[in-house]
Amino acid sequence: MVFTLDFKGDYVVKSVVNFFILGLLFFCTLNIHADDTDSRALEFLNRAIVSLGRGEYQDAVAYSRNCSLLSPELGDGWYGEALALIAGKQPVYEILAALEKAGSCNRWIFYNKNNCLGQYCRYLAVTTDYETVLEVSGKVSPENTTAELLLARMMAFYGLNRVQDAREVFKTSLDRFPFDTRFLQVFFDREKDTVVNSSDVGFVNLVGEALAKVDLHSGTLDFSDAKLILSSVYFLPSEEERIRVLRACSANGVSTPEGTLEMLRYGVISGETALEAFKKFSGDGISLEVFLEIPSLLKPGREISLFNEMISGYSGVILRDDNGDGYWDTRITYSKGNPYKIERDKNQDGLRDWILDCDGGTPVSIQMENNGLTGYYKKYPVLEKLEVGENTFLLKPNSLKWTPVSIKPYAFVSNILFYVPEINEFAPDLTENVLYSHSSVVQRPVSDNPGAREQMELVNGIPVASVFSENNKPYAYCSFRNGFLSSMKIDMDRDGSFEAYELYEADYSTGSSQLKTFYIDKDRDGNYEYREDYGETYRIRWDFDDDGVTDSEYNVYKDGREQTIIRHPVTGENCEIIAQNGVPLSVAFNGTVEKIIPGEVSNFFWLGFVPADNEKDIALKIQEKYNLSHTGFVSDLVKVDDREILVVKTGENYYAQIIGEQK
Repeated sequence: MVFTLDFKGDYVVKSVVNFFILGLLFFCTLNIHADDTDSRALEFLNRAIVSLGRGEYQDAVAYSRNCSLLSPELGDGWYGEALALIAGKQPVYEILAALEKAGSCNRWIFYNKNNCLGQYCRYLAVTTDYETVLEVSGKVSPENTTAELLLARMMAFYGLNRVQDAREVFKTSLDRFPFDTRFLQVFFDREKDTVVNSSDVGFVNLVGEALAKVDLHSGTLDFSDAKLILSSVYFLPSEEERIRVLRACSANGVSTPEGTLEMLRYGVISGETALEAFKKFSGDGISLEVFLEIPSLLKPGREISLFNEMISGYSGVILRDDNGDGYWDTRITYSKGNPYKIERDKNQDGLRDWILDCDGGTPVSIQMENNGLTGYYKKYPVLEKLEVGENTFLLKPNSLKWTPVSIKPYAFVSNILFYVPEINEFAPDLTENVLYSHSSVVQRPVSDNPGAREQMELVNGIPVASVFSENNKPYAYCSFRNGFLSSMKIDMDRDGSFEAYELYEADYSTGSSQLKTFYIDKDRDGNYEYREDYGETYRIRWDFDDDGVTDSEYNVYKDGREQTIIRHPVTGENCEIIAQNGVPLSVAFNGTVEKIIPGEVSNFFWLGFVPADNEKDIALKIQEKYNLSHTGFVSDLVKVDDREILVVKTGENYYAQIIGEQK
């Protein structure tokens, strides 16, 4: 029997929320004080509880999260969020995340940690994490064991095929929680294929106790839980009793897909009536087990003909429960007799492993919710393109086959083929390394340039070239050697002329490329106007007149010394400036040392002598004119207050020499 994760009848919704409506509003009016708890967090907790009691689940989630943000060590905020998510029927993985955080807290004001651990274990059991269920629940003392915790242990024992342990838990539940029918439902679902053998007295007695709780022998049946009644029919000792209960359910319009199948099996309803019922159930889903058994119970002739008609144009849902825990792990949506969408959620946490979209029963695309991957098939199972986030992988022809399912025909009757997907549990993971190794082109965003895209070409998974584009216009070309970036050509001003070049060297110890040289050659005549070299010595060179001869040079050595060399624009002499960690040490023209005189303005130095008047004002005007970054470089003649001044800026320091004046 398969049911979906809507948790109708969940005790959290039916019991806890009802309790909130009666009791929590009173709590929220209390003036609660706790020395070690932020009062604002308590206020958000109060609002969350009120919202939950009113059925305002989104507000309850928001208030609970605000509480947890202010007091993350307080379990009530996290647990309140989980309860609101449960009541709002949100995915299990979201609920578990909140419960896990709540369970790690030791400070509680209103809620109870044991209740939290019970909920945590039950949802872990839903996701088939049975070992963790037993580990966590085993740390709770028997007197503090809640119904949720006991139910989780029962589910875990069945999931681990520890049937006797599961039965012992069920037996305990009959005494401790006699009105909690969830234990009965799990027992009936998990034991339905067990043959009731009179020699197994213990099991026979346990079945008897379970049936007594359902009270099938009373004159008036309670049809409020049709699923439970119909699940228990399997265990009735005689065919007459089964037929009696099935007839009573049928007469009251009560059924499930499994119950309809049993009614058909025992002749309580006709094949035509059963097929009409199955059509109504198809929207929510019919288990594959039930679906495949239907034709074997139909009469030849009209009933089989109607079944053929139904499956040839079937537009509904088939559910697979491969691990038999009562929750679907594969959902197949059909359109006009063919699979339209196939969804796989192996651990049943609401985050689907993959979703296959089909056309005429053939997969054409796949999505993976856990990593945001979308793939497109050229012809199933050959993938043509994959998208992961903002990255696009164009695959080599016939390179990557990914086959999560085999869609095979199931011959119900000789002239009708109905295609039923078979899950391939051994499909390889589509990791990033796998995608790169099978790609011929990878397109991805540029991290430091929003809106730009890089298109990289690969051979055997190794990059050989790439193009950077902005508004579909290339602005950089890259070349690679042995998979490492070796050079880059850049259009810095986006005018279509690629004037900047970067040269790289592979660093095999780190597996990355290191920038070694950057230069600009605007007219592309082979003479750079600007060049930077990175190594033990950081070096910058300028060729202002593009004659192939360096006009200025700036070097930074390992010991912190900075050396600036320029050609004097008037005399043609070489000027050398030496500084240590930003402090000027010497200035020399053609080897002749000039006197360095600190000016009134910080980081401003005069060479030879200081102007007789307006020294500070001149310095400020020069700094304002060349208000560059700390690493900016200037070598220029400037006129200030009718004075011609040579200005050199290197690092943070300005150097100035007045031309044509004597001290």
